[in-house]
Amino acid sequence: MLYESFFASQRRANAPGRRQETSMAAPAKTATGPTQRPNPGLTFKTKIENAKLNGIAPSALLLQLTRGDVSRLKRDPSLATGDISFVDGQMRYLEVKVSEGEVAVSDLVILQP
Repeated sequence: MLYESFFASQRRANAPGRRQETSMAAPAKTATGPTQRPNPGLTFKTKIENAKLNGIAPSALLLQLTRGDVSRLKRDPSLATGDISFVDGQMRYLEVKVSEGEVAVSDLVILQP
C-alpha cells in the first residue's frame, strides 16, 4: 500500500502542466581543514646553513622549537639519520642545540658570546 502511494505521488508531481518545485541549492562547501604547517626540518635546515655560510658556528646557535615542531622534526622521514643527535640528554639538529617548548613560535637564535 505504501509502495503504491509513493509512485502515485510521483506521477502527480511529474504530470504535464504541473509546475516543478525547485529547491535552493546548498552553497558549495569550502575545504576548511587544518592548515598545513611548514616542515620544521626543511625550514630550519635552510636557516642553519645560511648562518653557517655567514660564518656563525653551530655552537653559537640555538634552535628554539615549539613542542609540536620538535615532535614533527623527530618523526620527519625525509631527514637523514645523522641530522638529529642526542648528546648527554640534549637534542641537536645539524649540530645546533634544540630547546623544546617555552616558545609560541619556533625560531633560530644567535647566542651572544
